[in-house]
Amino acid sequence: MRTWIFLFSLLLCPGGVISQESEAPDLWTLDASPFYGSILLHNTDISHLIREHPAGVILGLSKQTFGREGWEAAFNYPDTGISMVYQDMNNSTLGTNLGVYLHYNFYLLKRNLQFRIGQGIAYNSN
Repeated sequence: MRTWIFLFSLLLCPGGVISQESEAPDLWTLDASPFYGSILLHNTDISHLIREHPAGVILGLSKQTFGREGWEAAFNYPDTGISMVYQDMNNSTLGTNLGVYLHYNFYLLKRNLQFRIGQGIAYNSN
């Protein structure tokens, strides 16, 4: 009986070693960040355009990095992804703004602070 248990355990050991070789799965994150703000009076020539508070939403789809590339560890494993931004200026003259961006999320202060930088294209209705 002990020989059967020994042979069975020998068959399981290589399976456990082989299963450790697979790469970590890609982890994706979907986030939505609404915003509401004020336009600071910075030029008296456009003061007639500042009537309401602008509002909008940022939708982002990010992929986490795990150090597969050399630069990822140097920058504290940033996320890469795509963002869509919708902003309503609440003014018929200014209209609405829609943008699509590729972005990087950099993390600071033990991942308690996120800095997102991106580049893309935007469309304004007016």
